[in-house]
Amino acid sequence: MGATFAVGSTLAGVYAQNKSLEAQARANVQTSKNIITSMNYSFQNLEQERADAFDATVADLQKIRLQGGRMTSQVSAAVNEGLAGGGRTADMLKRSAMADANRAVWSSKDNYARKSNEIDLNKESTLRGAKMQISGIQQVEKPSLWSTLFKVGASYYGAKQTEDAIQGI
Repeated sequence: MGATFAVGSTLAGVYAQNKSLEAQARANVQTSKNIITSMNYSFQNLEQERADAFDATVADLQKIRLQGGRMTSQVSAAVNEGLAGGGRTADMLKRSAMADANRAVWSSKDNYARKSNEIDLNKESTLRGAKMQISGIQQVEKPSLWSTLFKVGASYYGAKQTEDAIQGI
């Protein structure tokens, strides 16, 4: 009777352990899904940031073009009035005004390129972080059939020895 109880108790323990391991495996899968969902939301936010930066750059370029056009036309008007319409100095002043407007345009485009690159780097960092988190999740391994049989056998053998010792007394 004692050996049967010990074997039954061991089998119940193995069953409970397997159920616990299955629950842990489901929790690990859910954790992985949560990490991926969080990563996707981060990607969405970063792409929205990129779209906002693009819109701001377009608006900035429109302002720069408008102000640059005004500035170059004012310089041209002033130069043409004061210098009787030409000469090397007049051309240099016009080119300088145009160059200032072009530098402002390139600066704005360069700022957008930097922001876009920063967003790409942030996305890469987010992806690597998610991969590291997922790879850090401990994999659940159920005991093998042999280890379960060994455990049941050891339980039976121990209970049998105890039973024999009790009968010997």
